Amino acid sequence: MEFMASLQKSLLMVTSGACEEGSSLTSSQMKDLLKLGIIAIRHTQRINSSSCQQIWQPDPWRILCERLEASRFKSSPALRKMCEQLVGLAHATGISAKCSTKTDLPTPGSTKRKAVNIPEEDIKSQVKKPKREDKIRS
Repeated sequence: MEFMASLQKSLLMVTSGACEEGSSLTSSQMKDLLKLGIIAIRHTQRINSSSCQQIWQPDPWRILCERLEASRFKSSPALRKMCEQLVGLAHATGISAKCSTKTDLPTPGSTKRKAVNIPEEDIKSQVKKPKREDKIRS
């Protein structure tokens, strides 16, 4: 768990430094860093969910979200969304943390269309064979 704590500190240091104007990190590199943080939080939750909130403290990540909105990355909604997701995961513990990212999604059954049973006779009557054109021989 000490590795996760040092990873958390390193990620915070690098991402916070990237919010300053002199940094050369691109938004895609920032996305990769935030993805790494999300994966690491989920891994920490699998290993030891009780200490996840102590290791991945949500308050510094919330401050990072505010800094992202005020920095040169403010035009990237994906970074903001990923940072908010990271805060949510860092705040959640146990089973609720695994489900917290999927609460906004619709249930699978609500968006699927159901197949309609059509009798076989109706299918045969609806399907028409294309007409075959005779070739003109000269």
